Amino acid sequence: MTLIIAARGDDHIIVGADSRAVMQSRDGTRIISNTHKKLIKLNKFCCVMITGDEEKGIYLIQKFRSKVTRKDDVISVVNKLSEFCQNEFKPLLEFMKLNSPNYPDVAFIIAGLQKKRGIHKLPRLFVIRSLDGFALGEKLDYSIEGKSILAAYLFSKA
Repeated sequence: MTLIIAARGDDHIIVGADSRAVMQSRDGTRIISNTHKKLIKLNKFCCVMITGDEEKGIYLIQKFRSKVTRKDDVISVVNKLSEFCQNEFKPLLEFMKLNSPNYPDVAFIIAGLQKKRGIHKLPRLFVIRSLDGFALGEKLDYSIEGKSILAAYLFSKA
């Protein structure tokens, strides 16, 4: 059960992700790992978090990383990632409908700083999901993805 969270302040971003992964084969064999990396730094100004089909998500991010430059701000990164994912999934759409039962369900929160007057200082949060065709969705103050009911429970205890 994944839980990824990003929140923005006046000039910063706070991010968090759990590290548990549960993989199950068709015969019911389960493997549980508590060292799964779901939060990945892309450059000094931007990171991405993965939920859903994490194997597919990690594959996409590893392949995408070479397209991110040191100077890219979050807007540049999120636009590149959205286009990259759409192109990667295009062959699937030739034989499988979006949202069909076997269509990969992967989502990303992209968090970072946008340039303003040449300085990276404006915090921004975005979510893109395979089931939405990797269309951009901006979040204003925070984003919770994965098993968000866990976050609601934990926040109610604070």
